[in-house]
Amino acid sequence: MMGAYGYYVVNEDEYLHVVVIVIHILISNIYLLNYLIAILSTVYEEMSDLGDFAYKSSKYQYIERYQIAMEDEWGYEELVVHPPPINYLTGLIWFSIFKDNMMLRAS
Repeated sequence: MMGAYGYYVVNEDEYLHVVVIVIHILISNIYLLNYLIAILSTVYEEMSDLGDFAYKSSKYQYIERYQIAMEDEWGYEELVVHPPPINYLTGLIWFSIFKDNMMLRAS
């Protein structure tokens, strides 16, 4: 379809033959490019729909997981919202970590 055949013409119609082959190759390339664009747009639409569904289902699972904790009758829902206190205490350790590293580099 892309003109992979012989071009040898013996008689006086050689120029006409070349013109017809060039037109055939140009039209074939346009059709093939149009076909490629159609395939890519179809795949993009399908993947877009699947991506939207995956995003919404993941968001629903995330909300459902933390909704259970928010309905706690003993008041533990605040533990889900705020970080544990050990995270605040690690800030005090940072100074000693950097101080030890500076001492190791100096020696």
